[in-house]
Amino acid sequence: MKRIVSLGCDIGLGAATRCNALLTDDDFTYDSVNYHITNIRLGSTGTLGIIFDKTIPASLKSVSTLHIDSATLPLADGSFASVNNIPNNALTWSNTGLSWSIDDTVSLSLTVPPPPPTVMLSASPNPVTEGLSVTVTATLSRALSDPVTIPVRVTRDTSKSGDHGTLTSITIPANAISGTGTITTNQDTDYEDETFTVSLDTA
Repeated sequence: MKRIVSLGCDIGLGAATRCNALLTDDDFTYDSVNYHITNIRLGSTGTLGIIFDKTIPASLKSVSTLHIDSATLPLADGSFASVNNIPNNALTWSNTGLSWSIDDTVSLSLTVPPPPPTVMLSASPNPVTEGLSVTVTATLSRALSDPVTIPVRVTRDTSKSGDHGTLTSITIPANAISGTGTITTNQDTDYEDETFTVSLDTA
């Protein structure tokens, strides 16, 4: 719960002393970066501004939601602004319908979901004997509540067509951190080492 400490003109992000202010001490972390909300301002026409201590990345703006009393304001709907020479560290919303008076107390919260998990690939056995199969494991940094399909790509290095099979994706079940796929290899009369690469398909 935050108490309004001053009221004034319609919001002007470059003129803090002339605008409504709701001072906060709210901190949160997103993608291992700490953020601090330094000020929230409401103009008499319902224009709202929120200022952070550093640049807000587009990935954070697209997934976060500001809650003020009964109002729900997705950060994605706000317009970027820059304050104190910090690029894109402020957001504004027009016609929010909010109206505060001096000594009012409002409820303020910011919903910030965790960033997408990272994924790593591993293979076993590595190296693999010709004629046997290799198991490729995709491992998430954290489990998700829904299944996720990881696209992968098999690229020939010194191997030739027909030396091995392919793999296009690995499915990780809901609430699990890993899933596996299999690539078969074919034994031939070529005694040279033959290599291929399995990687995440970002195309």
